[in-house]
Amino acid sequence: MNARVALTEMLPWLALLLGLALLGGLIVFLLHKHYLKASDDDAQRGFLDDLRRLRDEGEITEDEYETARLKVIARLTGKDFEQLRDDAIRKAGGRVAEPGHDLLGRTLPTPNASPDENPPR
Repeated sequence: MNARVALTEMLPWLALLLGLALLGGLIVFLLHKHYLKASDDDAQRGFLDDLRRLRDEGEITEDEYETARLKVIARLTGKDFEQLRDDAIRKAGGRVAEPGHDLLGRTLPTPNASPDENPPR
């Protein structure tokens, strides 16, 4: 009977201790995730500075710089790289063909079609 009394007295304290350990673990996890993300963002920004320097020194072309820059932005923001690239081309005054069409809006031939099956518009 004495052991039973001791267990019932210890059980709330054990539950409290377990709860505190779980709460502490959760706090450490969230803080680590926050600071790890912040350091990753800082590293990406430093990478953009390096890219600018390489472009300015002529080590990489403007196209290579722009592609790498858009990939970093896509990774940081979670946006689609292809969409960012298409938007940048349009913003610069260029044209982007819709999937399955050429720049004039004509439907592209299917790979197995003969030239007669896909006449130009």
